Amino acid sequence: MATEFTALGAGNGFPFCLNTLNLPSSGIIQNAPDLEQTMSAYWNFDSGSWGGASFDPTNEPIDLICNNNDNFGDDINYISNDEFYVVSNSLPYKVDDNDSVEYLHGINFYYFKDVSTGSGFHRLTVNYQSTSYIDDSYPYDCSPTYYYPYGGGPKYIIGYAASEKIITASNVTISGIPFLKIVTKEFFGTDYSANPSCPTVGTYPSEPTKTPTLNLHTY
Repeated sequence: MATEFTALGAGNGFPFCLNTLNLPSSGIIQNAPDLEQTMSAYWNFDSGSWGGASFDPTNEPIDLICNNNDNFGDDINYISNDEFYVVSNSLPYKVDDNDSVEYLHGINFYYFKDVSTGSGFHRLTVNYQSTSYIDDSYPYDCSPTYYYPYGGGPKYIIGYAASEKIITASNVTISGIPFLKIVTKEFFGTDYSANPSCPTVGTYPSEPTKTPTLNLHTY
């Protein structure tokens, strides 16, 4: 149980003025926390864990009155050089969404995995984040690579390069705090064999079966 306290702060529910993030034109607002939820994420963050990464600061909520970033930090757990989990906590923000103000809490859970093949790689990232994201996905595309003979002559195909990027966003609530679960899948492949053709996408790595754990202080 945390020690109860009262703080006047900056008159906005926090001991400091919130900086404002300007949303890019391609940015998407979704499942944003309200002010009360953003305050709870800031003041009451106790610990977070996912996939062996665990961040557990030792502060009490009352400590944030004088030391505003006492519960900020991160932890990373490497499964391998190509796979890891990250848990982090940082500053909350306001988000300027065409003159409408939204809030963004600073809690984040992240997973990364690369799987290389003989002709390219598959990448999977899963990010539990707050409030906004950019959808820069694109469909499968395959383009030929040409060789241009030295001194002239007709060009000819020596291979193919293919790529795609898939982004899905879903609303998730963990311990009463809203998150966006952003799953990004990327493929890049090439074929420079004797008889090249467009590489097939194949199978992406599987998402983690377990969800992050978030513990908030109680009073």
